[in-house]
Formats: sequence, structure tokens, C-alpha cells
Amino acid sequence: MPGAAHPQSTGPAFLGTLAPNHQCPWQATSPWGCGSDQGDAQAYASCFTEDVDYVAFDGSHIQGRQANAEAHQALFDGVLRGSVLDGGMKSLRFLGPDVALIHTEGVIKLRWQRKAPKGRRSIQTTVAVKRDGVWYFTAFQNTRIQPPNAFARLMLRLMTPKRSAAR
Repeated sequence: MPGAAHPQSTGPAFLGTLAPNHQCPWQATSPWGCGSDQGDAQAYASCFTEDVDYVAFDGSHIQGRQANAEAHQALFDGVLRGSVLDGGMKSLRFLGPDVALIHTEGVIKLRWQRKAPKGRRSIQTTVAVKRDGVWYFTAFQNTRIQPPNAFARLMLRLMTPKRSAAR
């Protein structure tokens, strides 16, 4: 994407220097490091492709860079103002020379919180692509980590085959 503003010290630009299984700071492989700490939604959105698919923790689906910027500016001006992310990369796998699959985990500590609540931890799946020598995020899925509820535990128990005593 020629001419696109893109931070070189954070965000997906660092993917070009990473090798598979390389442990690196959260900011190097997560969209969060692309201007969100300054509340700059345009810088944040610049780390994504024009046709990004972005699924938030609540299941809402944002399509496109501009829609992403608009949605995040409202958040950065509101509830996420002054927030800090606590998290890190779980895995990085190159699917090809220009495609990477990234799993991260984290929780946002809001400005009035002393500690980030464990019950709000999320796991993210991100697909990064290299275009014109620059890495961008093209797909992002954020899912809240929740322990199974009573119904899910019961279903798991009922669906798990019992071992025979004869074995």
C-alpha cells in the first residue's frame, strides 16, 4: 500500500524481522501497538489493510480500515481513554513468505483500574499480510476467555467416552 502511513517501531512492520517461534514484545505483533496507546485511531487503522475484517470480543464485525478507525476513535475518546494493555504473543506462524498467523492474549486495564481484571482476558487471532514490503493486519478476531458454564461442563462429561475397566 504505497504511501500509507505506517509506524516502523511498532505494529506489523516488525514482522519482517521475526522468525517463527520468536518471542517478541506484544506491540510487535498486535494491532494494539499501532497508536492505540496514544488514542490515535488513524494510526491504529493504518496497521490494517483497506479491506480488513475485524471481529470484536462481542461479535461485532467491522469491515474496512475507515470503519475500523471510526469505531476505535469513539472507544479511544471514551471508555478506552488512558487504558493500558497487559498481554503478549502466544504464537507466530508463517503460512508463507507474505502471510503470518498470530495468536495473542491480553486484557485491557482501564484508566480507573489498579489491576486488569482476569475475567476480561481475551485471545486474539490475527492474520498479517505483507504488501509492497510492509506488513499489515488483514483479519482480526478477539474472543473473551471464559471458563465453561455448568451446562457446557455437563455436555463435555456426557460426550466424553468412558474408559472400560477391562482395559
